[in-house]
Parts: sequence; structure tokens; C-alpha cells
Amino acid sequence: MRRPLLTLLAMALAALTIACGGPGEGGAEGGAEGARQAATEIAQAFVPRADQFGVERFKLVYDLEGQETGTRTMWVEEYGARVGMEDDLAIYNQQQHRLYYWDGERGYMKDLPDGQSSSSPLRMKSSEPTSFATAPESGLTTVGYERIGDKDVAGKTCQHWKNAQFSFEGCRWKNIELEFLNGAGTQRIIQRSTATEYVEGEGIPDRIKALAEGGRD
Repeated sequence: MRRPLLTLLAMALAALTIACGGPGEGGAEGGAEGARQAATEIAQAFVPRADQFGVERFKLVYDLEGQETGTRTMWVEEYGARVGMEDDLAIYNQQQHRLYYWDGERGYMKDLPDGQSSSSPLRMKSSEPTSFATAPESGLTTVGYERIGDKDVAGKTCQHWKNAQFSFEGCRWKNIELEFLNGAGTQRIIQRSTATEYVEGEGIPDRIKALAEGGRD
């Protein structure tokens, strides 16, 4: 989950808890339980499943600027059950060129051009759908987002949302985040991620899937 949405969600849940009250405080026990149930449902809506992308198979290229600057290419199969990525970017001015493959059970990573490979049973968050992309509209509204219309990004017409109080803005389509800005409306964009290319039907390249074979040696 993105940290901005995590913060907003925590605030929303706290507000619901305070508002529900309790016996002897003007709030009936049933009302308190109802509020707790509502808070639970909101929290669950902001936890995306790994296979929750709205398109079965695609390639997506992002242009990044800010704390991470460069490009990120993502290939998705089976709605995100398997994902390949190639990062060619600078993180706080430290250059990084890396391949990553999640095969459904483990993640495999290799630094280019000749870095060592590694594997882990933990999946990288950047390879999963984001909470912003998958949350229901009512959930985004609850944490302070406002739908401001539609926008064309990478050839797709996506839902355009903003949270003016926290300077966040984003665009989503079929559970895919096509654009997100942290610092929107200010003089400094902390992080911008914008899709520049979308190709439906393109699968994970063999050179990335080969990371799994090397990781099993």
C-alpha cells in the first residue's frame, strides 16, 4: 500500500472509531459494532490481491521523476499472478538497473550488467496492484479523495482523482495505476509516476523468466 493512502486510511478508521461512541456515551452497542464493521470493510478494500489487475496480460512502461527517476517496465500475466519488471533508474541519485521476476511463489532479482542474482519468498510491492488502483470509489472518497473527471494517459481514458489536503493526485484504469503524483499542486513533486506505453497481450520476456532457472541452481 502506498504510504499516503495508509496514512489517510488510518485517519479515516480513527474517525469512524471515535464517531461510533459506546454504551453510555450516546452510541448504542449495536451502532458501535456497525461502525467497527464498516471500518473493517474499508480497510479490507484497501488491501489489493496480487492477481487483482483488471487486464489478464499486458506490458506497461512508466516514466518516473523524483526520489526515483528513470523508467520502470512491467509485464503482467494472469492478472498479476506472474509479473516481470525492469527498472532502469536512479534512486536518490544512485543508479540502478535491475531485473525482477515473480513466478507466483518466489521473487527473483538480478542487478545488471553483471550483478549477482538473489531470490526471496516475499514479493516486491512495486510488482503488485496499488491500493489506489484497486480501492472502490467509496473507499477513496472516505479517505479524502475527490473524483475530478477523466484523463488520457498512455492511450487509455482513466479516472482522475485528487486529494488536495495531502497533495496527492492520480489516474487509474481497470485496477491499473497509470499516473500518481505525490506533491501535486505544490512547487515540488516528491514523486511522479506516469505510464507512457501500454501494450495489451504482451507477456513476460524469456530473459526475465530465466531468472527463476538461475535462482534454483
